[in-house]
Amino acid sequence: QEVRDRGGIYYGQNVISKNLIIANRKELLNGNGFVLGVSGSGKSFTAKREMLNLALATDDDIIVIDPESEYRPLIESLGGEVVNISATSKNHIKERCSLGRNFHEISLIWIPDRHISAFNPTDRQNGRIS
Repeated sequence: QEVRDRGGIYYGQNVISKNLIIANRKELLNGNGFVLGVSGSGKSFTAKREMLNLALATDDDIIVIDPESEYRPLIESLGGEVVNISATSKNHIKERCSLGRNFHEISLIWIPDRHISAFNPTDRQNGRIS
């Protein structure tokens, strides 16, 4: 079966038919996803490609927890904001935080001296993460 969802983004190519896989995860019962693979298999590339596709094609909020600052150049090149969070920083995440048009509950496992990168393509300078 081919996957060509209206409003979807590129996820790859069907091995059998050679057609593009265009999926809209918002249409699924649960749109969550994860990238799994061995070292060097392209996990980071795949995640960055999906982030770029979403940033260019949708108004979705994109939030990345990025302990190694690997995504910082991509976030900054898209006009996003990088917020450093640690036990000693002036930045904090509130238990309930409103991002964009939707209200989100945020559960955070605290890891000292880590970074969070946030990109919101429609509200870049809003400072809603404090």
